[in-house]
Amino acid sequence: MGGRVEDPYARAVRMADRGRYDEAEAILTDLVADEPENVPALAKLGGIEARNGNLDSAQAHLEQALSLDPHSAPAWSNLGNVAFQRADLDEAERCYKKALEVAPNDPVALNNLAAVYKRRGNITGMVDALKRSHRAELRGPGRAGGGAAGGSSGDMPRPGRSMLGCGAGATLTVLALVALVAVLLIAL
Repeated sequence: MGGRVEDPYARAVRMADRGRYDEAEAILTDLVADEPENVPALAKLGGIEARNGNLDSAQAHLEQALSLDPHSAPAWSNLGNVAFQRADLDEAERCYKKALEVAPNDPVALNNLAAVYKRRGNITGMVDALKRSHRAELRGPGRAGGGAAGGSSGDMPRPGRSMLGCGAGATLTVLALVALVAVLLIAL
C-alpha cells in the first residue's frame, strides 16, 4: 500500500512553523534547485535565510522571486526584512510598502512597517500601522487582504512574524503600551 508523499513546500512550511529552520531551509534549497521558478518556495527560502542571517543569499532568492512575480507580498516583505537587518530603513520601508500595495491589510507587513517607524521615532506612524495590523488580524486569515503571513514574511523574525518580535496576538498589547507611553510623554 503506497503512502501519500507530502508536498516539499508544505513540509518546509511545517518545519519552519515548528522552529526547525535548518531542515526547512534544506528542503526549500532542494525544491528551488528542482523548480527555480517556484515563487512561494523562493520567498519562503529567502525569509528563512534572512532569519538565519544569510542576508546575501536571502536577497538573491527574494530578488529572483520578485523578478518572476513582482506581486509577491511575501517576497517584498522578506526583502524588507533583509534591508531592516542591514539597517537600511529607507529600503525596508519601501519594500514593506510594496508588500502593502499587493496586500493592503497584511498584518506582517504592517507590523514590520511599524518597526521601521519605531526605529525612526515616528510614534504616530507606528501606532497607525499597528492599529491597521490589529484590525487585519481580527478579520482573520484569508480576510486580511491576501496577506503575506501564509506565504512567508519574516521573524527575524521567523516567517510569518513581525520585526517587532510579536506574533498576531501581541499587537493589541503593544498598542496599549504605545498609548501609555504617548500619554506619559504628553504629560511631561
